[in-house]
Amino acid sequence: TISISDMIYASSDLPKTVEVHSLQVLLDPKVIRMPVLDMKLGNTDLKADGTLENALGFALKDEALHGNINLRSDNTDLNEWMSTSADTSAAADTAAMSVVEVPGNIDFTLRADIARLAYSDMDIRSVHGALVVRDKAVRMENVAMNMLDGSLALSGSYATADPHSPSIDFSMDAKDFDIRKTVSTFAAVGKMAPMSKHCSGKFGVAMSL
Repeated sequence: TISISDMIYASSDLPKTVEVHSLQVLLDPKVIRMPVLDMKLGNTDLKADGTLENALGFALKDEALHGNINLRSDNTDLNEWMSTSADTSAAADTAAMSVVEVPGNIDFTLRADIARLAYSDMDIRSVHGALVVRDKAVRMENVAMNMLDGSLALSGSYATADPHSPSIDFSMDAKDFDIRKTVSTFAAVGKMAPMSKHCSGKFGVAMSL
C-alpha cells in the first residue's frame, strides 16, 4: 500500500504548486487499485479513483491491460499550464508522417466530470464524457459541455485495426451558441464570415466527418 497525505511540491520547472491532499494506492500482483486521489494543481482541483488489472503482465510479457479511471473536478484551469511565451516557435517538420498504431492489448476507459473548465478566453461548464481505448481504437464517447450560452456534443474515433489504412470519424453538434460571444472568442469565425460581426442571436451547427 502506498499512502500520501498533505504533500506539497513546488519547482521552478512548474508554473504552479502541486498539492496532494490524499493518495492511496493498493498494490496487488493482479490488480492495482487507487481508491482515493485528492489533489490540487494551482487553482485546479482533481479527485480520482480507478483500477489497473494485469499491469505486471503488460509491462513484462506484453499481456492485456485492463483499467479505468474516474476523474472529477469542480474547477480546472488549463490557462495556468499553457505557455505564454510569444517567442516560442516550432520548426517545420519535414519528416514523413506515419500512422500511430493503437495497441490491441489495452482496454482502458477514462471518464471525466468537470464542473468548470477555463481554457483561453472560454468559460466551459458541465464537461463530461469518456475516452475509451479498446480493440485497437480510441473512442470519444458521450462528450458534452455547455459554452457560449449553448451546448456542444462531440463523438469520434481513431481506429487502426488495419494499420495501413486507419479510420477516423468525428461528429459535432453545437446548439444555441451566442453569435457575438462566438465571434469574440474565435477570431477565425469573424474572418471567414465578416458579416457575423454585425449579427446577434443564436445559431447551431451539426457536422460529421
